[in-house]
Amino acid sequence: MTPSDLANLRLRAMMETECSRGFLTHEVPQHLREGLREYIVRGRPTGGFLRAVLENDLVSTVTRADPLSHAGLQAVINFLLDVAPAPAWGSRAKVEAWIAEGERVNAAAVPPPPPEENWDA
Repeated sequence: MTPSDLANLRLRAMMETECSRGFLTHEVPQHLREGLREYIVRGRPTGGFLRAVLENDLVSTVTRADPLSHAGLQAVINFLLDVAPAPAWGSRAKVEAWIAEGERVNAAAVPPPPPEENWDA
């Protein structure tokens, strides 16, 4: 793991705290919080509605929204504007890059499994 990876992990840990505060401040609907937090903190892909919001795709956002998500759309947008890192949202390319970086950092952070021992010997 590189020093850059460690810095990235620290930043993402701080983002977890900021997400929790931002969810309350902006009243993000409860059912969207886990997906949004996992995306921002760990770069994990979201469901279709959040992905459309993150990619700034208005038509897909509206057509994929269930009634609760539709009602909470303004809260999600305010949360993104106030809390989410700019490189994490705003276009399809940004979202794909954020997910790819999350996968790379997460893979580097997971230690390799211990070698198997031969107990029969």
